[in-house]
Amino acid sequence: MRAPFLTVLCLACAGAFAEPAAPAGGLRNPFWPDGYEGRREAITAEVRVQPKSRADVEREQAARKAAEEQARLSAEEKARQEAEEKARKAAAAAKKAAEEAEKAKIITGEHWAKARAALRIGGRVRAQTEDGAEQRLCVLINGNAYADGDLISFNHGINRFTWRVTGLGEGGKLELMRIKARNLDGKAGTAAKKTADGKTGTGERK
Repeated sequence: MRAPFLTVLCLACAGAFAEPAAPAGGLRNPFWPDGYEGRREAITAEVRVQPKSRADVEREQAARKAAEEQARLSAEEKARQEAEEKARKAAAAAKKAAEEAEKAKIITGEHWAKARAALRIGGRVRAQTEDGAEQRLCVLINGNAYADGDLISFNHGINRFTWRVTGLGEGGKLELMRIKARNLDGKAGTAAKKTADGKTGTGERK
């Protein structure tokens, strides 16, 4: 009477360790060996990507080209603006330098005074004329003798100044009358009047 009971128990145990039944509508695993009908698993179908239409591709290409062109134009515009700014600064610097150079060429009373102060004026001597006919009272300026009425020219900075020597008579006071001045590049500076604008050189060393 125990045999039926044992048979039922064995069948139950066998069912516990058996492969589960394949789900309804399941697909057989293609890697199973022939004849094997174990548990079947549902295989997800491959997702198919819908290809883009030609119109979509062309639109994307056009948008990409437009973006690249805009970036190129932006870079060119930036480079152009930087070049213009650089050229503007260079032109402004050149203009300022030219103005400073022209300003430096303008000969003022201060230039005359500095040139006059640079002269080395010595004592008075009597010197014969070149033909030896007479002796004249002269003053030594920069190592050379000058008599009344003689012109003395002197380079100072970028300018050349010319004075007329006066006031060398007995008991007279040396005066250097401003005659003319010019830049050493050949351009005339401020011409001095015979009155020397009311300013004459003094301060000689006797």
